[in-house]
Amino acid sequence: RRASAVLLPSDAEGFGLHVIEPLDCGAPVVASDLPTTREVGDVGTTFVKVGAIDAWVDATLNAIARADDPVARAERSEHASHFSWAAHARIILDAYRALNSERS
Repeated sequence: RRASAVLLPSDAEGFGLHVIEPLDCGAPVVASDLPTTREVGDVGTTFVKVGAIDAWVDATLNAIARADDPVARAERSEHASHFSWAAHARIILDAYRALNSERS
């Protein structure tokens, strides 16, 4: 909760839970520009090309400079609140129901 920024320089990822958690705490995120990080990152996430060192440095310094803005912290946390295990379970249940109705 006291992080000035969270850096996620992965070159491959699954679902972006690692993006949601720091946003939920209000921390800015600098993440590799991957489909999975873009899927969940939005407000408060800066996307940087994998391996672009100078861009990572700039993005990190910018994120740290904005870290304590109370409005931005609230926006990051609010964005993360859209992702929950309950919402995920509903999506999976709806998909199974749709598949089942196609078979009928």
